[in-house]
Amino acid sequence: MSYSQVGVGFNPEVGFLARRDYRRVSTRIGKRIRYGKDSSILQLRPHASYNSYWNFDGSHESSRLHLDQVIEWKNGAMLSMAVDFFHEGVLQAFEIIDGVVVPQDEFDHEEFRVFASTDQSAVLGFGLVARAGGFFGGNRLSAKPSVTYRIGEAFNANLSVDHNDVDLPGGDFKVNLTQLKLSYFFTPKISLQGFVQHNDRHELLSTNLRFSWLRSANSGLYVVYNETDDNFNFPGRPRREFMIKYSHIFDIM
Repeated sequence: MSYSQVGVGFNPEVGFLARRDYRRVSTRIGKRIRYGKDSSILQLRPHASYNSYWNFDGSHESSRLHLDQVIEWKNGAMLSMAVDFFHEGVLQAFEIIDGVVVPQDEFDHEEFRVFASTDQSAVLGFGLVARAGGFFGGNRLSAKPSVTYRIGEAFNANLSVDHNDVDLPGGDFKVNLTQLKLSYFFTPKISLQGFVQHNDRHELLSTNLRFSWLRSANSGLYVVYNETDDNFNFPGRPRREFMIKYSHIFDIM
């Protein structure tokens, strides 16, 4: 159990906190149930958690009650079946997507979630996350299948498609987010990583390439290339940036 608060005057621009002006209560309880050598099941992990945020003026911003049962097998497979109870206090109306507005209101809804995966350390692995439930006064149905391919400890590729079908009182929409992640490790400290993402709703294609040569901890050389093709807002005008960063830690004591 924990309690924390961040004042309205705090500026989290360094990125360690995503919000300010809140009081938060967080609790978690769970149990691990181990099985013997004759069972194909490694363990069960039933658990529950609760997180809630309030403003200093007493407004209940958001909360989530999470009830989950995780089953892990000795062959590396995993299955999670959960139900979440959400509260969202929208203090100011916002446009969630072009032409669809979420009004100022308080929303309480439930969501059912299933996560399943095969052994992710195997050469070929599969995963699926499926959600169904309420969403800002309407309903959302989503499914995210994924496939992972590995060659030893050096190469790893992951392809996923996140499909969301949202039906709100102000309108409905569908979004497909396709992601491809590639990683190659020349040595444990030298790697090349690539990330490509496509949003079909806004015809947005983003590419990120990063070469890293670590010395210790997070110090070392980073070479990064980013490119964004936004054909919805800026057709034919891709945005590109190239960055080089080097850091070194000195031991002067």
